[in-house]
Amino acid sequence: MAVEDELPAPHRYPMPAKASRWLPIAVRSPSVILKLAMLEAYERRSRELIELFLARSISYSDCMADLKTAFGSVITKVTGKELLAVTVLAMKNQETVMKEMQRRESTRSSA
Repeated sequence: MAVEDELPAPHRYPMPAKASRWLPIAVRSPSVILKLAMLEAYERRSRELIELFLARSISYSDCMADLKTAFGSVITKVTGKELLAVTVLAMKNQETVMKEMQRRESTRSSA
């Protein structure tokens, strides 16, 4: 089984207001809900940055710096499976940005 199969999908992390309705009682602690909210915020911010980069609204260096800043702010506050989920998402973000840079380079060299 791949590591990604063991991870919860980042878009499934609940927001704090919704969490108390469907999370088991053991998971309703404020620290767990806060971690889930941080993961959701990290995913949302990284998605925004990549969309800006793909739309050529921000440069490669600005995109990578902002992605690293977002990663750094959440990585110190999570542990265990959350840490693995954040790391996998960060790697996917970097892969997306690098593929776009390769695509841009190939179109520039062929023109």
